[in-house]
Amino acid sequence: MTKRALTSQTGPRLLLTAADIPRLRDCLATPFGQAAVEQMTNAPGLAVRYALTGDEALALAAMEKTKEIIEDPSSGSKHVAHRVWSWRLMAVAIAYDCAKSAWPAEFRAQTRTWMEQVLERIYFQHQTWTEYTGFAIGHRFSGFFLGAAGVGSLALLGEPGDTPRQPIPYLGGRDPQLPLDPITEVAAELPVFPLVPEAVPQQWTYVGGLLPDSEDVIVKQLEQHLAQGLKPGMEIAAQDTAHVVAALSTEAFRHGGVDITKANKHTYFSENWLSTNVRVTADQAGWYRFKSGYDAGVNFGANWLAGISITDGDVFQLQVGDYPLVIQTRIAQTNPWGMIQVKPRFVRITEAEVQESLAFIALTEELQQEQYRQMLSYHQDTNGA
Repeated sequence: MTKRALTSQTGPRLLLTAADIPRLRDCLATPFGQAAVEQMTNAPGLAVRYALTGDEALALAAMEKTKEIIEDPSSGSKHVAHRVWSWRLMAVAIAYDCAKSAWPAEFRAQTRTWMEQVLERIYFQHQTWTEYTGFAIGHRFSGFFLGAAGVGSLALLGEPGDTPRQPIPYLGGRDPQLPLDPITEVAAELPVFPLVPEAVPQQWTYVGGLLPDSEDVIVKQLEQHLAQGLKPGMEIAAQDTAHVVAALSTEAFRHGGVDITKANKHTYFSENWLSTNVRVTADQAGWYRFKSGYDAGVNFGANWLAGISITDGDVFQLQVGDYPLVIQTRIAQTNPWGMIQVKPRFVRITEAEVQESLAFIALTEELQQEQYRQMLSYHQDTNGA
């Protein structure tokens, strides 16, 4: 096998390059080539045929097959141990590499986003696939995922990317030594959780099973409500469908946490929101560590306390008053009899733990800012690659 650098951005470069096309076209005229063409009816096969013939009808047929792949959120039979995702990623990567030049810009962007999401899941969210798959080096299924991830990454190498996002300052840039300010005007309909350390609130307002067109469409609708909480009756739009905030059903709180799959009637790969009012009394004021309590099936989570973005492990001081808690989650899939839970809670900590945690958080924030500066510099130097 000849090794070569991947430099071309305009033509195919994974299975074949422009230099290979004349020779492969000659092969198409042979009986073997004709027999092979008859079998090339899936997304990568149609895309390769387009690369060899220039027939745009084949590129569009490959696009339709690719759509079928990226619109299928299931994980297949447990007997294939989720390996179906590696096959899908490799098929989409090859189809994209060979036929993207004939695809509409919008679909090219949609395909890149899908590959990025699957790659992120492979690299950073192993838990959602470990029921039947091990990721230890040498595990019999690891090669499928890691090989597909390599092909997917090469397909995206050098492609235009989004401008790196600047990390959110800890506690919104507030002095972490000062207590967070409570909210004076909280929606009267919001459930009240009298703060009890380590306890998970049982009453919430909820809206979920949302299938938004983009990741930030719901956040933009709710930005002005993150400080006061999500009151019953609020409407949220997702894919032209109106969803109404309501009280969380009592059946959805089980086994000590909120079962998102029970709340949204097993609407997998969906976005879900919870809200409650954490009321701090004089005997409970003090320093706390926040524990988000996400199950493995939670692909993404974000939290706001009195409108301030917080994440798992954050420490802060609470004083007497009301602190609306809003939680956003995006879930993956579980077995029909399984569940995906969130168990948010507040843990009391000592003064020594406070100072140790704040020092670690400050160091982490400094490293994140440095990484952001490096990523931004690279993004600018490569014209967005």
